Amino acid sequence: MTPPIHFVLVRSWRVLVAVVLSGLVVSGTAVGIAGAAAAIGRPVHRVPAQIPGDCSRDVTDDLNTWIAGKRKGSILSFPKQACFRLDGTLLIDHKRGLTIRGHGSTLRAFTEGNESRRHVKILDGGNVTISNLTVIGANPNAGLGDSAWSRSHAAQHAFTLNGVQGALLDRVQAYDVYGDFVYIGMDSKLRPSRDITVLDSTFDRNGRQGITVTGGENVLIKRTTVANVRMSVIDLEPMSDDWYAKDVRVIGCRLGPRRISTLSAASQGAVDSVTFNDNTIIGPLRVIVQAKDPNRRYSGFRFVGNTAEDVPDTGDRLMWFTKVDDVYLSDNRFLFREGSGADLMALSNVRHALVEDNNLSGVDEIFVLRDDTNVDIQARRNVT
Repeated sequence: MTPPIHFVLVRSWRVLVAVVLSGLVVSGTAVGIAGAAAAIGRPVHRVPAQIPGDCSRDVTDDLNTWIAGKRKGSILSFPKQACFRLDGTLLIDHKRGLTIRGHGSTLRAFTEGNESRRHVKILDGGNVTISNLTVIGANPNAGLGDSAWSRSHAAQHAFTLNGVQGALLDRVQAYDVYGDFVYIGMDSKLRPSRDITVLDSTFDRNGRQGITVTGGENVLIKRTTVANVRMSVIDLEPMSDDWYAKDVRVIGCRLGPRRISTLSAASQGAVDSVTFNDNTIIGPLRVIVQAKDPNRRYSGFRFVGNTAEDVPDTGDRLMWFTKVDDVYLSDNRFLFREGSGADLMALSNVRHALVEDNNLSGVDEIFVLRDDTNVDIQARRNVT
């Protein structure tokens, strides 16, 4: 027998909402009144039919005009598996509560472009969601080789966020870009991007860094693949004294191969509270952390539950820390070739480093102290 359906009418000066109180289930979870009400009434806008989805011509201006006219809280819906030729920058400017549903569509660049191009740029605004959308750049040599890097095209990032207050990149993809896959930074008024999540996404082959944070706070990168990166996979690089990267978490990702490092943080602004947990590193791990400002120290680097799939080269060191406080490693599996003389980490002016309960089989030395400025350096219960 079909259960009865009950309705509650919620009145406001604009809207009359009927909310189903029984029998409403989404993904196996009952939806409360507030959640159901919030999902009702959001306008959905589909890409206009006159904008071709077969990559037959450049539609940058058409898409930008379409997006610019949408109000707060709009849902923008792309057709399934379409291809939109994008030879310029798709701009999401000062939008709040905007959702873009890609439905497997691709934004593809056919021209080389110049330094000013960003494939997708989110500027200011907040609570922006982009899901299931693919960006394909125009870098014919993207990947690990020398020719992947082009100075005049290096800012052509797949997704750029400047001063954004809340964003989710969910199941997005990017390939063959000249720049970074994701760039998270300040806007012109030095407002950092905050509360940024990159989730369940795939990035492969580029010409610069994998995911960069130059001005960001509360950044989560989770269950994401970042492969064939020309420079560093995760780059925390606040290039000015008033830029910073704080509370950056990389969790459950598949990282590499890369040309330079798995994680780099070597710049001028503050870098604090970095969590690197449960990741799989393709190739050997390489971490470079150095506070370059003479009046600044970095702090709070945690590496827990990570596994590297390859061993370092003879005489190599996996991790370098300079002017850093509070480094912690636990439950990692970083193996070494017996007799290779490879070390775990080199330290200079580090305060409080603890390495415990790791599998470091074959390591030559856990710590290489490069000077006498290190304080409270401990290792215990590691397999060596």
